[in-house]
This record gives sequence, C-alpha cells and structure tokens, in this order.
Amino acid sequence: MVSATDEAPTRRRPPGSRGALAAAVVLLAGATSGCAMGNHYPYHQGQFAVEQRGSIAVAVAVQDARDEVESGNKDPSFVGLQRAGFGNPFDVATESGRPFAEDVTTVVTRSLHAAGYQVRLVNAEVEEPAASVIKALGGTGARRLLFVHINRWKTDTLVHVGLDYAVSLQVFDEVGRPLARSVVSGHDNLGSSLLNPNGRAAEGGPNALRSCLMRLFRDRGVTAAMAVAGAPSGPSVEAPAAALPTSESAPSPASAASGNPEPQ
Repeated sequence: MVSATDEAPTRRRPPGSRGALAAAVVLLAGATSGCAMGNHYPYHQGQFAVEQRGSIAVAVAVQDARDEVESGNKDPSFVGLQRAGFGNPFDVATESGRPFAEDVTTVVTRSLHAAGYQVRLVNAEVEEPAASVIKALGGTGARRLLFVHINRWKTDTLVHVGLDYAVSLQVFDEVGRPLARSVVSGHDNLGSSLLNPNGRAAEGGPNALRSCLMRLFRDRGVTAAMAVAGAPSGPSVEAPAAALPTSESAPSPASAASGNPEPQ
C-alpha cells in the first residue's frame, strides 16, 4: 500500500536540454532565414501558345502599375516575398535583374514571334498615363496595338506558395480605337514544399505568369481582334501551352469584380 508521502519520483530533464532545444529552434530559423534571403525567379524564360496566328506587325507595351512599385516602396524587379522560419519576409527579385515588366515583355514578344507576328516594342514607364502609352504604340505603325497592364503580381512563400495577381490586356487598332479587353485576377495557391519552398515558388511563379498571359490572349474578344483579314488562323504549334497550376482557374465573379485592373 502506498502512503500519501510515497510520491512517484519526478523525471528531470538532463542538464542543458532546454537550452539545447532552444538553440536548435534558433539554428533552424537561422538556416531558413538564409534560404529566404537573396532569391530570384526566372520570369524571363519560356513562352506560351498564342491561339490566333498572324504575320502582321503588332506593337507591345507592358506597364507595371503595382502600388508598391508606383509608391517607390519596392524596386521594379520585385516579384514577391520569401518568408523565413519566424515568418519574417525577404524580397524576391527577377533572375534577370531587370524590371518585372521587362521580363513579361520578353515572354510576350517571344510567344508572338513564335505565332508569326512582327513585334515592335514600346517602353511604358511606371505611372505614365495610358493615353501616352497608346499614342506611342500607334506611332509604331503596327496594325494592332497591345497594352498589358500589371495591377498586381506578388508571390508570398513560407511553405505554401500564394500568388496575388491582376493583369489585363487591351487591344487597339492602328489608330488607337479599342477592340478588346481581357482580364485575369485572383489569389491562387501554387502548391507547397516543406523542404524546398523557394524552389517551388521559383517554378510556380513563372508557370503561373505564362498561364495568365495565355488566358489573356485566348479571350474570344482578343482572338477576334487579332484576326486581321488575310492573316493565318489556328493555334500556334511552336509554343507548348503552359500548364495551369492546380489551383489556376478562371476567376470567380467576385474575384474578378474586385481585381479588374484599370490603366492609369
């Protein structure tokens, strides 16, 4: 029989075990911080399939109208955040070192060339009025004027990769009359990785960009606007279609209503 004074012996942790555990947590967080710093994503690579083929000259301008870039809080090469072990964020930039809008221009140009178009580029400065950009596009003498407007684009990665985006495409004729407009917007989950979240984001972000651009150009109104008399039609075979992320889908009416970018 055990008396009231016969208590079970208390287990004591080995000396220094709590300190060792705390040190391990700090070291893990520090290692994660190292992985989160100085990352770059290859947005300038690859291409997407342009459904409406053609041989006409088209003028292209891509404008970065993201709030954080217009305000000067972020560099034009900013593309997202990579978070360390405690959730503290570090900026991610383009692998090319160029502004994100220039990387988008590279992908659009490459894709249009693969579909047979002659591409003439116009530089759109941050905060440049839309009317000024459209006038510059018309000055190239191209038959179709393409204005890509980036209102939101940012990945946010810890283990899961989130993408917040809103991008529009406007098509004008050679004198600047609007012919079509398409929009993609939303907040998507691009997947996750416990061991290599940065690698997941570096792959998922550029894939999502190409998917978004493909959706913009496959809009029925855009396809019709690009179909100039005498131009060949049919899907481009040179550029394989970019695979949509598992969560990529047409934005819901609520998402589209809240995220439609308007050129400034």
